[in-house]
Amino acid sequence: MPESADEKKYWMDQQDSGADPRLRVEIKIQMNLVSNPLLKSDLINISSLASLSIFRMPQSTNFTLSSDEWKVIRGKIDQRLRAVR
Repeated sequence: MPESADEKKYWMDQQDSGADPRLRVEIKIQMNLVSNPLLKSDLINISSLASLSIFRMPQSTNFTLSSDEWKVIRGKIDQRLRAVR
């Protein structure tokens, strides 16, 4: 996969840029919610999710969830996936 000129400027050593044009990351899509996304409005009114850090600090990254919070969100995701089928 060749790099664009915009990507090349981020290499520490410009000579290394594009030296190995191959796939960098292999991904596997486990679930696709593009056509039926899980929205903030679906989650924000659930009392057990009201204190999620993503609602308090939306400009941050890498938000942690407790296992209970994940179970609630995963349940909502499963509902979405069943609705699409």
